[in-house]
Formats: sequence, C-alpha cells, structure tokens
Amino acid sequence: MKSTRFMLVLSIILLLVVIAGIKDHPFFTTRLSKITTERERRAYEKFVCSHPFRDQRAGCEDLSAEAPDGAMQQDFLMTMDPELRRVPYERLFALHERMAQLGEISVSDIYWQERGPVNVGGRTRAIMWDPNDPTQSKFWAGSVSGGLWYTNNLFDDPPNWEKVADFWDNIAISCIAYDPTNTMVFYVGTGEGWFNVDAVRGAGIWKTEDGGLTWNRLASTTTNNFRYVQKILVHPGTGDVYAATHYNGIMRSTDSGMNWVAVLNQTTAPQASLSNRCADLELTADQHILAAVGFGGPGAGEPAYDGIYISSTGNVGDWTKLNTGGNGFPTAATKIKRIELAVAPSDANVIYALVQDSTATIRGLYKSVDKGQNWQQITTPMKDATTVFTGNQAWYNLIATVHPLSPDTLFVGGKTLHRSFDGGTAWAKIEGIHADQHAIEFHPVAHPIVAFGNDGGVYITNDALGPTLPIQDKNYGYQVTQFYSCAMHPVSFVDYYLGWYPG
Repeated sequence: MKSTRFMLVLSIILLLVVIAGIKDHPFFTTRLSKITTERERRAYEKFVCSHPFRDQRAGCEDLSAEAPDGAMQQDFLMTMDPELRRVPYERLFALHERMAQLGEISVSDIYWQERGPVNVGGRTRAIMWDPNDPTQSKFWAGSVSGGLWYTNNLFDDPPNWEKVADFWDNIAISCIAYDPTNTMVFYVGTGEGWFNVDAVRGAGIWKTEDGGLTWNRLASTTTNNFRYVQKILVHPGTGDVYAATHYNGIMRSTDSGMNWVAVLNQTTAPQASLSNRCADLELTADQHILAAVGFGGPGAGEPAYDGIYISSTGNVGDWTKLNTGGNGFPTAATKIKRIELAVAPSDANVIYALVQDSTATIRGLYKSVDKGQNWQQITTPMKDATTVFTGNQAWYNLIATVHPLSPDTLFVGGKTLHRSFDGGTAWAKIEGIHADQHAIEFHPVAHPIVAFGNDGGVYITNDALGPTLPIQDKNYGYQVTQFYSCAMHPVSFVDYYLGWYPG
C-alpha cells in the first residue's frame, strides 16, 4: 500500500517535471501564441465595433463614408495604433525631430496660408509678459488648440501677432513660466486637463533657452505623467521647476527639466496626498510653495477630495496640509473639488482660495491672513442677481490674481470678471470683456495695466484701479479660433466656408 502511494506521488512529480521541460518546446509556445492571438483578435474586433467614434446606430459592418460620421471613423481606424487603441499623435513630434536631424523636408518647411478669421480670438489659458524686453511691451499668449504666439508690443492697436511655428498650431498650450534665475529660459506646459469635452491632449513640456527664439520638447516629459500640465512654477531662489500635473501630482526637476521626481502625490512616502490631480501652484512672498490638490469636473469621477498644501522646500515629506477641518476652511467631508489659489506678492501671509464644491458651481471664496493657519469665508461675486460668477463651470473657468502692491486688491474670474478693493467684501463686475476667464497677469512695472486671457482671446486694461476700468480687445491677428464645426458650400469650386465656435 505504501509503495503504491509512493509510486503515485513519484509519477505526479515526474509528470510535472516533463511539463516544465516541454513548456518551451516550439509546438507548445506556438499553440499558446495562437490562443493569445485569437483572444487579442476578438478583443480588437469588439473594440472596432464600439470604439469612441463609432456611430452606435450603424452595424459593425457599416464602415462606409456614407454612414453618419463615416469619414471620421475611417480616419480614426486608419491612423490609430491597434495596441494603444488610439491615434498616437505624440509620435509626430519624434518624426518631426528626426526629419530635421536628417535634413529632410519637415512639417515646418511646408508653407501654410492662414484663412482666418483674423479678428476673432480663441480660448487662451497661458499669458506672460516677456521678462527680457526693456520696454515691457512684449507679450506671450498660448491657446488650447492654436499654439504659442507673441507680439513685440501688446499696446499697439492692433498688435502684430507672430506664431512660434506652424508645427505648433494644434498644440494645446496650458501654461507658461520663465526662470527668474535665468530669464532667457521659458517653460511651456501642454494639455487641457479640466474635463471639458473639447479638451486637447498635451504632449509634455517645451523649453527655450534663448528667450523664445528656438524651442525643444523636454524628452523627460514625453510620458503620460505630463499629458496634462496645469501649471508650471520656477522657484526664484533655486531655479527648480515644479509642474502641476493631472495624473501624477506635483513633479519637480532640479536639473532644468532633464529629470523629474514626484514630490507630492498618492504614492509619495512618507507623506502622500489623497489625489494625483494638482490644479494650481503658487509662490508666497517669502518663497514658500502652495499647491491645490484634487479637482474634477461634472461626472469626472474624482478619486479623492483633498485640499491645500504648503512647503518651504518642495521636498518629499515636507508638505503641510492647510485645511485641517477646524480652521475655517471646507473639509473633505464637504466634497471640495478644484481649488484656485492667489497669493499677495506684497504680504506672505495673505492667501485667497476659490473653492469648487462637489457639483459644478463655486462653494465659496476664502481668505487667510496668517499663511493658511486660519481661514474666513469672504463674499462670492455674482454674475447677476441670482447666479454666482462661475455659473456651473467652477471646474473650468476659475482664476484669481492679487495686485503686486496691495494685498486687498484682487481680480477673480469665472464666467464673468470681478474686482475688489477691500479683500473680497465688496465686488464690482467688469463689463466689456469676453466670458470664461482663465488667466490674469499684472504688468511687471506699470501696475494699472492688466492682461486677461479667456475664451475670447487676449484683453487688456490700462486703468485697473480706475472707476470704469476700460477694456481693450487685442485679438486682431491672434488667429487661434477654436472651431467646433465647419461646412463647405455645396456647389463645386465655390470658396465659401462656414465655421462655428461657441464664443
């Protein structure tokens, strides 16, 4: 009986050894490969029948151009990578760079003729006064689907706008910053990660070392971590570069963008944030770094509600959370989402926070006069008698900026633009400017001058502290209109087109 059991155990062991020995046999591996390939084929077939651009009313076999949206579907299926299940647009940059190295014809060598409109601006999130212009007149502006532009004199009427290159025309510019330790160095972040359905995905961070004459994409930012860069901050003391990203929290480079390390996200130890989404970065007057972490749009599936962090070094483990639940700031239990920060350049203790609630509207505005230790709610500006200034788009249109010399003078923008002279107790609505505000920048020297970026492009006022605050449109020649749809004339050879954008 014992010998029988012994032989049975021995047989099982031998069988396992034999299986282990033949698992690498060509027949065995080929068979596994066929099984894997068959599974992939079925999965791919399922994807083709239900891809994001598929008209679900049509059958899986109907891929003709006559089907609704057939041309778009066909283009998507012909240009996507079957493994990625998407069109790898980012490979265009590598191809462009490679062709340039080989001296071949590149996209930038092809002449494009702009057809307009010349007098209508477009969604602008990134604006910056050029730090190297002795006249303080040169200005940079970036559109979320029209690339990066500059004018040597924003005060001209109209300004003469120049785009960086044709190749940039469809790059989603989200933010721009210069290095205070070397003002010839600029960084430009890409990707509009605010959950709007028309958002354009980014492709990393670009850098110039000659004041904007030439640009190169940082190879270290070609990963998914930098697909959406919401804000870039360069520390004036160290030159370290911080990037607020949509997928990996706060990234920092201590070597001018060559390498990056996450300093605050869900995985940083010994201290982690609740969310990987960073909405804003600001620098206090005494050079402490503020970060707003956690945000989401309607139905965006925000993984965690977080808040405001501060650090004196920016190092991993050196971030203090300022919304403790007992200092007047909304807590996670109230489901705060996006937070927009503004600091007073003249007072390190004054911080403003615009807070989106768990829906799409604003929860409230909060102010701290002791560097975030305590908070008090201030008045919320009103778009009209019954609607707050953000409407239902606090997740998307949300910006605030404090006057360089007066901590109680600030502008806030949502769907409408507002100004306060008393720290947020009383507000005045600013008329004559396009809706949906995204950027506000005071002139570096002449503080009555303020530039604005919104869905209508670039605007400016020369009297920010005056009673009427006149607004000037600076969009002539700034050709970044983001069309949602277009149509051609039905008659052949008629050069007539219609384009629509929401305005």
